[in-house]
Amino acid sequence: MDKARALAGFAHDLELDHRILLALIEVEAPGGGFLDGGHPRILYERHLFHRFTDGRFGFDHPTLSNATPSYLDGSYGTHHDQVRKLAEASLLDCSAAHRACSWGAFQVLGDNYHRAGFSTLWEFVGAMFSTEVAQLAAGFQFIASDPRKIEALRREDFDTFSRLYNGPGYRKTGHATKLRRSLAAQRHP
Repeated sequence: MDKARALAGFAHDLELDHRILLALIEVEAPGGGFLDGGHPRILYERHLFHRFTDGRFGFDHPTLSNATPSYLDGSYGTHHDQVRKLAEASLLDCSAAHRACSWGAFQVLGDNYHRAGFSTLWEFVGAMFSTEVAQLAAGFQFIASDPRKIEALRREDFDTFSRLYNGPGYRKTGHATKLRRSLAAQRHP
């Protein structure tokens, strides 16, 4: 199945305008679910790694483990920096490192693997490496796991959706505003 057909099917199942899902993907993973080198697009969240490891690596590895989220100080770096950070953090605690990344076209947090339809974290990570359609299916399952997210998308209440999807920091990242702009561009190219 190709990406367009998968998205159309997911939108139909959720009773959504497919352009809302396209807008979400554009905000979450501009350029698609994979980097040029074939690695899934990820965003490494150092504050989550810090939380998942009880801060035990924070002193010696503050760029990998820090209570302050990267979006607050702009220290994410490039997409390829994310891959490097994941590799380095994996040497400290492999499971926590993979749980602390958002993955693929919908940027589903690894810690949410079960809500994305997977029995284990490693099944989820394997799917993120396989195809963009597998990434889309995981994102669809993650959204479908919470009726409040679906309803917010149907109403185009992007503030509520962004809070549920990205947590309380969504305002600082401008997530809801970016969704509105992206949807407007989808509807009026």
